[in-house]
Amino acid sequence: KSGVEYEYLHIPETCPICGGPTEIIQEVDSKVLYCGNPQCEGKLINKIEHFFGKKGLDAKGISKATIEKLINLGWVSRVRDMFDLWKYKNEWTTLQGFGEKSVSNILGAIETCKNCSLESVISAAGIPLIGRTIAKDLAGRYATYGAFKEKVLGDFDFSSIGGYGYEMNKALKTFNYEELDYIVENFLTIEE
Repeated sequence: KSGVEYEYLHIPETCPICGGPTEIIQEVDSKVLYCGNPQCEGKLINKIEHFFGKKGLDAKGISKATIEKLINLGWVSRVRDMFDLWKYKNEWTTLQGFGEKSVSNILGAIETCKNCSLESVISAAGIPLIGRTIAKDLAGRYATYGAFKEKVLGDFDFSSIGGYGYEMNKALKTFNYEELDYIVENFLTIEE
């Protein structure tokens, strides 16, 4: 049309971060390019950043670059490993780009975020379609993590709540809570 050129995107068959196979999946109204490798470092970095970021537990000072370094050092291979970083404090403070103060600040932020609200925990989980607003609503309906999980595991249909649709119910019911359960049980104190 009137001299307009169109360029087409090349969709990679392998993940540029881990080399795993990619696939296109349907997420609600969009098609999304997705890495099929559950151990993809890129996914882990984003998952940890979300968990400890403003939309999650809000631990200050944990950047993507820091998370990537911790993964590359072999100290972090899942979200819960972040709570055990104090084991590496002496070695960590000797690494280039870090020092006693920065490491202490990160460890302090992780320690501080252990006392958190149910809203923060639900939001930090990274359940698809469940952002801070819905997490706040869920926390208002269920006083404890146990009460929330009881609804998730039971026959309750979240789409019966006004503003919650089929896809949100499906996301809440099919999400893998295994790591979150472990973190809640072993590291967090949830304010009631």
